[in-house]
Amino acid sequence: MILKKQICLLLLLSFMSWDLLANSQLVSKDLDSTKSVEKSDEESRNTQEERIKEKASYWGLTVTEWQKYEKLINEGGRRYWSPNLDPLTTLGVESETQEEREHYATLLAKKEFERTTKELEFQRIYNRMFKQLYTNVLPVELDDNPNFVAPLNYEGDRMILFIDINCNSPLK
Repeated sequence: MILKKQICLLLLLSFMSWDLLANSQLVSKDLDSTKSVEKSDEESRNTQEERIKEKASYWGLTVTEWQKYEKLINEGGRRYWSPNLDPLTTLGVESETQEEREHYATLLAKKEFERTTKELEFQRIYNRMFKQLYTNVLPVELDDNPNFVAPLNYEGDRMILFIDINCNSPLK
């Protein structure tokens, strides 16, 4: 009888230890899962912060200025009036002081100068390539020539013509 009790007690203890072991593994998995979620959340926050820093840096803004811009376009009237307005113009228009307006105007002037310089440089190369490829064709011809590259469709009595003021060749 004592042997039976000892065996039962031993079996009971072994089941309890297996149950404790299984529970401890579940708790361990839960802790690992929680740590993984926390780590994932932290990595996500870091990645988001890095993206914000990159965007702000591209426009010459601080993170605080970028967050102000996002608030304006997500919560303010700008999301309706001009949702596609660039950050510098948005912040400049919504500025509360002359100093802020001048700050954003300066940043915008620099950014626009940079953009325009790149576009004009590309246009110069395009013009050169066009002349090499199509030596006998003008980019825009105003007569009935069938080789129009950019035919004009206009109505009315007025036309705007852009000319190079440094052009030394006589008009034909």
